Order: sequence, then structure tokens, then C-alpha cells
Amino acid sequence: MRQPNRNGDSQLRLALPSDRMMEEDTLRFMANCGLPVKRASARQYTGSVATVEGISVLFQRSADIPSRLDDGSVDMAIIGWERYLESRDESGDTLEIIRDLGYSRTDLVVAVPNSWTGVNTMADLADLAARWQSEERGLKIATKYHRQVTRFLDEHQVKGVQLVHVNGAIEAAPIMGTADIVSDLSSSGGTLRENDLKPLTDGVIVQSAACLVASKRQLREESAKLGAMKTVLELIEARLRAEGFYSIIANVRGDSVDSVARRVSENPDLAGMQGPSVGQVVSGTGETDWYSVGVVVPIARLTQGVDHLRNIGASGVVVFPAHYVFGGQCDAYQRLLQELTGG
Repeated sequence: MRQPNRNGDSQLRLALPSDRMMEEDTLRFMANCGLPVKRASARQYTGSVATVEGISVLFQRSADIPSRLDDGSVDMAIIGWERYLESRDESGDTLEIIRDLGYSRTDLVVAVPNSWTGVNTMADLADLAARWQSEERGLKIATKYHRQVTRFLDEHQVKGVQLVHVNGAIEAAPIMGTADIVSDLSSSGGTLRENDLKPLTDGVIVQSAACLVASKRQLREESAKLGAMKTVLELIEARLRAEGFYSIIANVRGDSVDSVARRVSENPDLAGMQGPSVGQVVSGTGETDWYSVGVVVPIARLTQGVDHLRNIGASGVVVFPAHYVFGGQCDAYQRLLQELTGG
């Protein structure tokens, strides 16, 4: 049942995960995007975005966030993609805005004991499950992701499996005799190895990461919130676009802006995203043949870019990471508007 807006105003309500590790990573991500969250104490479940007016922040368990979106308690949220897929109302009115925010990356996998040397693929598991079923022995899998695991097993024709719901220490289930195999999140695979388990080679159910999702219904009905929403999306998208890029600034002597630009552009791979920026330097000595050159390059080409400018006579080379890279428009916001008007 839909809940009314308890705020009684046009505050954009943003839910952030309160789960320990993801909360820390999310707060760090928000700050890096220029959206630091302010609250009275770490134990408080409400806050605000210090740099943008009109946003109230609510800290919620990841497992609860999809239902808060579905019932209209919040307008948008950051959550793990796997949790969103597992718990959202599939007939509801929520949508993914940014699929991968670049952190909390992990895989939802199917893993079996290392001692099962003949079971390495989902086809092997399907054969084993069929054999056990014929012997009236059911295969048990421990997980908390019932929706996704059930669909994945069906896709691979794994029959006669009983899902055992386990919230914590899922990897210990085979050792404890609670289940035969497990399906859980794995990033490095270390926890699986420590519990004598191995992921199946084709047993990745979903590749997950933190994502940004929203309620279309809420934003349609309360369009005054779109201004704050656009600011959030602009900053996040520009920050993600800037990842791995560096700005190089140097002084180059030349005859004119055009001649310096041509020399910089001799190597198009190192001449910036759309070409170099070149402007005349106002010299205190009265010299008029110095020009400031700026290019943006990926980290893999940083030293090549510096050497290229040196080779054309650059001096005073300064390098710093690009914090934001804005495109001609905010793609995420344009997609949102299309969904709101036509979706």
C-alpha cells in the first residue's frame, strides 16, 4: 500500500544502505561526487546532502530499500544491484537510472564443495541433481536470493532442488549439514576457499555493483523534486566519467594559437578528448609567444602525453586528476525524463 509523503514538502527523499560495509563505501562515494552526507551522529538514520538543498537522506537496510521505493516512502536509492533484482516489485514502477556506480562490485555465484571433483559446471550440477532425485534424495542449496537462484537453476535445467534460506554464514552451510551447496555473493572468492568451496565455472548468476534506482511514480507526481534530482545525476555522472582521466597543463612557445594546436594535435591519441585547449599566456616580461596548453588523457597515456608535450618544447608541465567530466548533457537525467514522459 502506498504511503503518503510524510515530509509534507518537495524534499527529494534519498535512501542509502545502512549495512556497515556498504554504508561506508556509499558515504565515501557521495563525498567524492561532491554530495557529502551530513547527519548529527553515525547512529542517526536521517541526514541531508550538505551541498544541495532539497534532499533528505534516509538510512535503511539494503533488504528494506526496494519495498520503500515500491510503497513511495523514498524517491530514489543507492543499493546493490543483486538486492534490487531480488526484492523489488517486478510489476511496480521503479527503474534503474545508473546501473553501475563503480563500487561494491561482487558476483552472485553457485558454489559446491571442493571434494565434488566431477562437478564443475551447471550441466554437471544438473546431472547430479537428476541422479539424486532418482534416488529420492533432494539437493539442498543455502541462499537468501531465492528469486534469482530459482530462475538460474530453471534456466540450466537443475531440477529437484530445495532452497534453504540462510541469512548469515551461508558458506558454512555444507559444513554444518544445513545444505549441500550454496549461492551467495563473492568478490575475491576468499570466503569460499576458506570454507572449502569452489564456484562453478559458469555459475555466475548476476554481476552486481552499487546502483542508483528511483520511483517513477513519485517523480511523476512530485515534479518539483526533479531539480535536485538533476543536480545529483549531473555530479554523479560527471564524476564517473572522470574516473581514470588526468588533465595536463603546460606552456608551449609558438607563433600562434593555431600553430601550437597543430603541433599538439600531431598525435591525436594524446591531444585530449576533442582536441587541446590553447590560449595565449599574458607574460609579465612582455613576451607574446608563449601559450598555455591543456589536454585530458586516460591514465594509460599519461606519461606519453607528458612526453609528447615535452617533445614540442613544453615547460612547466602540471598534471592533476580530472574530478568531473561533464558531457554535452546529462545522459542519466535525459533517460529519466524519457521514462517519466513515455514510460
